[in-house]
Amino acid sequence: MLKLFEQFAALEDPTLCAQNLPWPAFVAGTECHGDHERQETIAKLFTTITDATGFRHFLDVLKFLRMFWAGDHPDWQPLAREFQQKGFRILAL
Repeated sequence: MLKLFEQFAALEDPTLCAQNLPWPAFVAGTECHGDHERQETIAKLFTTITDATGFRHFLDVLKFLRMFWAGDHPDWQPLAREFQQKGFRILAL
């Protein structure tokens, strides 16, 4: 996962490839439970993705990740199932 964060940091202008970033950013976000520095990187990246693409559903993905990060369980899947049962989709594409 370290290389992925290195790649995010190396992006000179993430808006130029914003359409390709949501899925890797989501995967990275699910792997940084308990790491506040990486969480901030992912939060900024999703904000950039949203601004660049205009697709507001990426803020829902960020909301999901923030809830996951705030929880005690390091596995994101139970929270995703809970969201799904309530009718919410997590679409990181």
